[in-house]
Amino acid sequence: MFSRDMMSSDESRAGLLVLTAVSIALTVPFIFYFKSMADSLHTIAEEKADYKRIKKYGD
Repeated sequence: MFSRDMMSSDESRAGLLVLTAVSIALTVPFIFYFKSMADSLHTIAEEKADYKRIKKYGD
């Protein structure tokens, strides 16, 4: 009754690559934003504790 247009595998593969690229492009800035936020919180914790040897992530 209804005919459905199916995308070819090349079109669906291209769409998947575009979706992947857009996802990466939107994710990378957030990584740097959250790293900056973590550094700021670490600085605040050091100042409030009056202790300069608080372990930082990755140490």
